[in-house]
Parts: sequence; structure tokens; C-alpha cells
Amino acid sequence: MTTVTVIIAAKNASPYIRRAITSALGDKYIKEIIVVDDGSSDNTSQIVEAMMAQNDIIRLIKNPKSLGPSAARNAAIKQSKCEYISILDADDYFLENRFEKFFNCQDWDIIADNIIFFEAGRNVEIPQYDSSGVLTLNLAEFIDNNISKYGKNRKEWGFLKPVIRKQFLLDHNIKYDEAVKLGEDFDIYCRLLIANARFKILKECGYAAEVRPNSLSASHNSAHLLGLLNVYKNLDGQIKDKDAAKVLKTALYRRNKAYQLAKFLEEKNEKGWGFALKSLAGNAVMFVDVIVTLILLKIPLFRHTGTSLHGQILI
Repeated sequence: MTTVTVIIAAKNASPYIRRAITSALGDKYIKEIIVVDDGSSDNTSQIVEAMMAQNDIIRLIKNPKSLGPSAARNAAIKQSKCEYISILDADDYFLENRFEKFFNCQDWDIIADNIIFFEAGRNVEIPQYDSSGVLTLNLAEFIDNNISKYGKNRKEWGFLKPVIRKQFLLDHNIKYDEAVKLGEDFDIYCRLLIANARFKILKECGYAAEVRPNSLSASHNSAHLLGLLNVYKNLDGQIKDKDAAKVLKTALYRRNKAYQLAKFLEEKNEKGWGFALKSLAGNAVMFVDVIVTLILLKIPLFRHTGTSLHGQILI
């Protein structure tokens, strides 16, 4: 029978780790749940250990200090015993009967479904889709769908949490890049596609992602954005497909603009307008683009309103 290992990297996840694990229990395909406590200072491990005493498919790996989600996932993948791996963030959960539809679908190496975003303490209605809605992704489409478009709902498909055929990872020696602290999912999905993985997406919702104002994905400083920019730069040298390379150039510019804007605002706040403008002046095109963006953000029509993501879907 087809079997799945669910991998949960957890750091100080005591408020929600029980919910995440519980959502993975009981599915006939899930035969192993590996939680990696990545240097928590709370009682995350104790909660997992209590659940282990009640269910023998749960396993726990403890990191004495935080190594980051990429290293945590690599450690769990190395120890996993099932044919497929499924990533679950510690503050998220699977919707009921998520995996049946995946294994009713044919010819894939990596498969994901839609994500519904929610805020803690609020109920959310799960949208219904025709179960025949299946997308087959290529690299250019995937990269393009990670470029945020102004005025549209968040559409970064790097947030997808797929099921991956473990043998494909082994055959192509693909692991999470442990140097990457932001965008590690986007990075590995791109490298899977570069290796010609067959990537399918189902439009049905099967994954619920909690939106928290203090999470890493909620706000990024310039250091975070520089790390993400470097992910895109590293991929630039690996992509041979012309369409994907063209889309990546656009994405690279947008990521660089986001980094330069964040850096400019930080330098302005710390050292004043003069220093910030001088620092940005070395790149004339980017200088103009950042300044125009700052001006537009002062105009209500163009200003981000901070609208809640609650109830939004990814695809």
C-alpha cells in the first residue's frame, strides 16, 4: 500500500503542535509522523512525547539548538521510511481526507492542493471545487505564480505544501538548502522542476495555514529579503529553459526591488534621508523605481490597506 511520512519542523510550537499532529492521524495513507523539535524553549517536545505514548506512528527528533526548517526537514527525510513525504508546518493543519485525492491522481512526482488561510480563533468556510480541476505545472508557470501582482490576492505558490515522491529526491540528490532561511520551499520546488519532476496541483482545498502577525512570513527585514534574493540568483545559473529563464529575470528584478526598498527604509530610519539616498544612488534604474514606489505608496489608491488574508485561498 502507498505510504506517507508527514514531516513537521517545530520551534516553540506548543500552542498548536497538537492540532497539527492530530490532523495527520487517522488517514490511511499516513504511516509515520516525524516531528523535529528545532531547539524549542517551551514544552513542544513534552506535548509530542505525550502523543507518542498514545500512537506509535509518531516519532520525535530533538535538535539541542535551532538549525532552521531546512535542516530539520532534511533530518526527517533521511530517517523517513515511507514512499512519500508530506510537509506540514507546525502551526497549520491538514483538512480531512486530504490524501485520497492525491493517490487517485496519476503520473506525478510532486503534488499539492489549494491552501486556505485563516486567523486563530476565527471560523472559515472551505471553498468547494470540482474534483476534476488538475493543473500540471512547468517551471516558468511556477516562477510566474510566485510574483505578487498588485491589487490581487497573495499568490506565491512557494507556500504550497506538497506530497513528494521520496525516490525522486534520492535519485536526483535533492535536499533542502540548509543555508536558506526564507524561501526554502520555493527553492526546492524549483530544483525539482529543473530536474523534470512532474508537478501537479489540485484546486480542491486540503491544507489550512494559520496567519499570524508575528510569523516570519508576515513581515521581512532587508536581511530576510536579501537571502530570498540570493535564492533567485542561485537558481538563475541552473535554469536552461528559455521561458523559465525569462520569467526568472522579471522575478529577480522584483525581488531586488523589494530588498532595495526595505534596505532604503531601514537606512532612512537609522541614518537619515541623505545616507539612504546616497546608498541607493549607485543604480539609476533601481533608484528611480524605489523612489516612484515610495511616492505611490503615499497615494491612497496605491497604498496597501493591510486587508486580512482570512478566508483567502492560494490558487
